[in-house]
Amino acid sequence: MVSVPADFLVKAIYVNEGEHAYASIRFDQNSKDWLTGNLHLVKNSVTRFAIWRYFWIAVKETAMSSLQYMAFIENQIPKEGEEQILQFGLLVLKSMIDLYLPSECVLDKSSALFEALVGLLYAGKVNRATVVDYVFNFITTKEQMELVLVWLEKSKIENEGALVFELTNSHKYSVLRMLFKDPNFSKEMKLQVLERTLGEDKSDPAEKTRIKCLSGLPDAMAKEEAWLAITDVNSKESIAEREAKMSGFYSWN
Repeated sequence: MVSVPADFLVKAIYVNEGEHAYASIRFDQNSKDWLTGNLHLVKNSVTRFAIWRYFWIAVKETAMSSLQYMAFIENQIPKEGEEQILQFGLLVLKSMIDLYLPSECVLDKSSALFEALVGLLYAGKVNRATVVDYVFNFITTKEQMELVLVWLEKSKIENEGALVFELTNSHKYSVLRMLFKDPNFSKEMKLQVLERTLGEDKSDPAEKTRIKCLSGLPDAMAKEEAWLAITDVNSKESIAEREAKMSGFYSWN
């Protein structure tokens, strides 16, 4: 293996002979610490990807704490140039935050990840579409939402006047869903942004977004209304509509 410390006596990292033999891998603390700070120095992308996967499996098997893995991600995402690895890391991050991180850490970690991903977008060293597909999941502070609302209003991401990325409808729907869950903005303001963004769009994705937004409002009345509709055994709503309400209803906090 390239770029491991000189005092490492064993240089084998994982077992995968000819892409056929796999093993459940455990790392000692020295290996975890070094890989957390230096995995990007390993030249072979297949080896790097394997470590990303093995660390994630270790979290699910309680052999590595969620906070350790989050520290690994925070260190490596800004330095990882391989799109497939980056995509994997962004994919598991949502599960990590929703299901594994201690609740008292979620806001700080999500905020830091948002800032790191915006930095990646502005730097342009990776496929920006991959980053934009996930960045909205980590909007945390009022200031971050206000920045994203500027992007939404312009239908594009800019950095110092330079075009970074043109937003698609899918990206706009993601922003709206996050906005409606945000307690820092009034319901009236949210409804105005919703109508300004969707307008007369009656497509299925737009209608599902409306439903998710309204059931995602962070107030007791909206949650009770959504819950009664979801649990109504005599409901005449379609499965798609009820799934949209369930999706909007759920929030980790």
